[in-house]
Amino acid sequence: MGVDDDAALFDLSCTLFVSKTDQTRSITVSFNASLDLFEKKGLIKTTHRFVRLLSQLFLSDQPLYTFSLFLDEEREILRKLNDTHVDYGPIRCAHHHFIKHAQQYPQKLAMVFEDQSITYTETLFYAQQVAFDLVTEYQVCPNDVVVQLMERSIELVIGILAIWMSGATYAPINPHDPIARLMTCMEQTNAKHIIFHSSTSHISVSSYSNIRINDIINDMTERDLIEILSSIPVSPEHISHIVFTSGSTGKPKAVREALSINSVLDFAQFAHDKCQFYNWYGPAECTEAASKYLISGNELKQGHLPIGRPIPNVHIYIVDDYLQHVIPDIQIGDIVIGGSGVFAGYTDDLLTHQALIDIDGKLCYRTGDLGRLNIESGQIEFKGRRDYQVKLRGQRIELTEVENTILEATDWVQNCVVVIQIDEESVSSLVAHIMVKSEDDRLRENVIDYCRQHLPFYMVPSMWSFVDRLPINDNGKIDRKRLPRVSRNRHQDEVITPGTELEEQLQLIFSQVFHIPLDDVDVTLSFELLGGTSLGIIHALSMIRNQIYEGVDAHTFEQRVFQLAPVTVGPGSIIEANSFVFPGAILEGENMIEPLTLIMKGDHLDKGTRWFGNPAQCHR
Repeated sequence: MGVDDDAALFDLSCTLFVSKTDQTRSITVSFNASLDLFEKKGLIKTTHRFVRLLSQLFLSDQPLYTFSLFLDEEREILRKLNDTHVDYGPIRCAHHHFIKHAQQYPQKLAMVFEDQSITYTETLFYAQQVAFDLVTEYQVCPNDVVVQLMERSIELVIGILAIWMSGATYAPINPHDPIARLMTCMEQTNAKHIIFHSSTSHISVSSYSNIRINDIINDMTERDLIEILSSIPVSPEHISHIVFTSGSTGKPKAVREALSINSVLDFAQFAHDKCQFYNWYGPAECTEAASKYLISGNELKQGHLPIGRPIPNVHIYIVDDYLQHVIPDIQIGDIVIGGSGVFAGYTDDLLTHQALIDIDGKLCYRTGDLGRLNIESGQIEFKGRRDYQVKLRGQRIELTEVENTILEATDWVQNCVVVIQIDEESVSSLVAHIMVKSEDDRLRENVIDYCRQHLPFYMVPSMWSFVDRLPINDNGKIDRKRLPRVSRNRHQDEVITPGTELEEQLQLIFSQVFHIPLDDVDVTLSFELLGGTSLGIIHALSMIRNQIYEGVDAHTFEQRVFQLAPVTVGPGSIIEANSFVFPGAILEGENMIEPLTLIMKGDHLDKGTRWFGNPAQCHR
């Protein structure tokens, strides 16, 4: 197998020669490519991948989805990426580490909250008092779940330590949530006990054991607690805590709090000159941190930063739908995390089965995030959420990429979110909700033009909403469920009405195709501003050909309604055949129009027209 340096007749061609003797059979493969378009280094890698694929096809009896295009040098890069083992000594529980620290530094400050402070010795003393009461007074046993309904405070930390010392599992619940929400969370955790703080003691939850932590702390009765607490069987295999991701549903979803660049820079001016900035990455299912990246000073103003490399004893893989490693640099795949810190599962067994998977014999968490490994830097790049990757009319679209493009269009755009909206006709459309500082007359067109220049046509939203604010949920994130529906209506207060009979016909067609009230179709608006889609082109163009002039083709829809409609020349004369700039292409025979799309209705198949198919997507 080799790469042919002879002059290329095509951009890229591959030739297979089969030779056979009495004893052997062999295949010789030759690639011929234009070196103006392809790097020789990349072509050589392609030949190696092809050899690997052929070897698996001929020698393996495994299913096709298990075949890998991974090269040996790429496998070595992956091995080095996950060579993160660090021996920290015997594994201990979190509260054991705290006790050890309290013994080493008894009088050091452990916590400061507002005007309160407390040492390690005091914290340990109160935690043991509360743990003793949990076990003796409230019969809390190992593996029980104890809920804390508390505000942020010193007592909250004491409560966490006490729960762990009793061998139980800690579950925090927001005291500001509605009672119905509290009850739902309690039911999902199967908890029997709730610890309250003085600031939350007014909340009463019946049918549960209500524990007032301040009463226990204020009771200075001497207790013989060491013997009781030391006899409780607590090990690292016990579940430490239960948390609710995404605030409400418990659905597996990475927790990422995004700071705007301005927020980062505001913080930077208060930081010491030698202060280091890290980009930490990790979902709640992996104890919040799985990788980190040290940010250099000149990277602070960049819009995109890598998420770095795995932290000690954590492994990160990027895999495809069949859990096979994807090709670094070229392919984007699912980010999967293994090693220390991977959670034990959800309270819903079905979700657990979907999220926890086996990679190379290790239990791993499938994050739902998308990433790519950069070979040159050795860093992992975050590429968005699988949740936000959609398929629209057969095309896969990463909504995050569309959002990032809109944000880059102009400084007047503050934030945006792109969603799929389904109308009453079951037609799916890409909709952009954009928060702007203030809207001027050309802002809308500037943003749309920028998107058209930087995105494939199928990724450009067909409907746009420019607002001064976006709905925010309790977690400070955009609440997609509360986004208003965007209708295909006029984008300006004054609608320019048709000036000719032809424009009236076109206005009616556009109204029917886009489901817009007739009076809202402005003849000065472009096809896209009216909410046009690629499928809309088919429908509108078909109606125009049937009702007005069959010589028009799809390029016409780059114009506006009044540009599309020439001025009428007299009563009853709608259009002259030669007045369109873009006549249809003639394929075969007389007056045979090029089909509108790759796959059309087939109205002309009996007339000998060519068949059209869907082209394969090529990847370099």
